[in-house]
Amino acid sequence: MYFNHKVDAEKLRKIARLELPAIEVDLSDMDVSTGFDSITQRVVHDASHKSWLFFPNQEEERKRLRSKLARRIRLINSEQRTRDAAVRERRAAEERKLREAFTRRQEAARRYREMSFENKELDLRKRLGIIGRWPYYLQKASLDGNAIQEKPMIWQAALFARFVFKKANLSYDLDYKLVLSWVLERFDTGSNSIDSVSVEVKRYLAYLCACGFLRKLPVYRHKGQCYVVVHGELVPPKRVEESKKPPLQAPVPAEMVKPVRGQHEHWIWRASWPMWNDICEKAGELIAASSHGELLEALLHELSPFRRPDEPLECAAIMKIHGVSQAEVMSFLESLGLVLKSSLPGRDRPTNR
Repeated sequence: MYFNHKVDAEKLRKIARLELPAIEVDLSDMDVSTGFDSITQRVVHDASHKSWLFFPNQEEERKRLRSKLARRIRLINSEQRTRDAAVRERRAAEERKLREAFTRRQEAARRYREMSFENKELDLRKRLGIIGRWPYYLQKASLDGNAIQEKPMIWQAALFARFVFKKANLSYDLDYKLVLSWVLERFDTGSNSIDSVSVEVKRYLAYLCACGFLRKLPVYRHKGQCYVVVHGELVPPKRVEESKKPPLQAPVPAEMVKPVRGQHEHWIWRASWPMWNDICEKAGELIAASSHGELLEALLHELSPFRRPDEPLECAAIMKIHGVSQAEVMSFLESLGLVLKSSLPGRDRPTNR
């Protein structure tokens, strides 16, 4: 036992020469007043504070322990290789299932594309229960050409059947990227870019929102644009008519109105327009909610930053011939972010006496 002095080198050589098994117990940190029970615990029971001074057959014991350790390592490695092989097999099985599912989808898409228009119509009528006239909201005309090489009544009804019909108030969100991927896989897009197809699909989803079938959810950075199906029946929901509000004041007689020198309403084109995708999406909602939707859609089709009248009010003058008011036309263009309203001095405007 080591309290003040450790075993010196000479004594250590004697122990080794005699091959005497010896252990040194370190008591140097214990006070002289420490009770006998504490010393007994340290010397007899604790494994700490002890070191071998000489261990007989040390090399043989080292070899034995190394052999035991090697066997343990081989066992652990074998178990790990078995687990790795199981993981690889599971991943390979999952990849095979994905490839088989993709192949089935590709084959189904190929067969669908090869179907005649009449057979596609019959299939959709059966799936959706359409009798008689084709619903108007399943044949929305394209705004700028046909990005999807299929009649609108077919691809829109197929989209409706796949993602909207009988799927109201379910626990999942309808991901726009999933819908776009399905359309690209299901229908021929010819030489059109994915962006043009994306505009067409997003515009139609916005139209379904305006009709009351879908509700657009806020966009989150990690998730992208999603929708929720709020009405999954074939017949669209009834629109809630806004109650007509009474005028705030009685109309002023014409003889009480006189022109004064002041300001007048003036419209100008915005220097920069929003992205075309955003314009189409917003336009789809406005057009669906308007009784002059087809006329407003035709007007938008003729506008671009490089092809437009000098004055925005010229658009209103053209549309007035077809029965669309100036207020509705300018509100439509303003909501799309195409025009700005400003007030300029120098014109007479009527005011109350």
